Amino acid sequence: SVPKLKPFDGWPVTFTAPLSAASQVSFPAAGAYTLRVTVTDGLLSSTDDVVINVQSAPNRAPTVSAGADKTITLPASASLTATATDDGLPNSKLSYNWSLIQGSGATFTSPLSAATQVSFPAAGAYTLRATVTDGQLTASDDVVITVQSAPNRAPTVSAGADKTITLPASASLTATASDDGL
Repeated sequence: SVPKLKPFDGWPVTFTAPLSAASQVSFPAAGAYTLRVTVTDGLLSSTDDVVINVQSAPNRAPTVSAGADKTITLPASASLTATATDDGLPNSKLSYNWSLIQGSGATFTSPLSAATQVSFPAAGAYTLRATVTDGQLTASDDVVITVQSAPNRAPTVSAGADKTITLPASASLTATASDDGL
């Protein structure tokens, strides 16, 4: 006798071996599926039904990376991009939010986007957090930006234009200089 498996209630399920006693069954969606097995000896047949209740996969929190820690030198700003993956539940939409966790005065150009630019008011260590939500569940990751002071640069100086004088005259000279303040 050869068993024959088939969906009894009309749902489009897939059997790996519909003519075997054992088969794997793939289901297209959540719901209750009634499957019928029919066994025949060539003259007579017998059937039995089984109900398989398929549940939706549970929503899982997204995973997020705020990127690698960075060191920058003032007056530079940092470009940050958060990357996230999700199971698509409940609606395949992710929302981003960047926030300052440690340090003060940093400003974000696009705090509600995956990618943002951050400006820093002074040297120091700043911890920034990327938070991602799928509408139900939330995940976050931190990135540390170490901001260094600008290096001291030598002042620039000008002694003025070259001059030619005739004795006994004197020369009047004025130098100008600029500095980075360090």
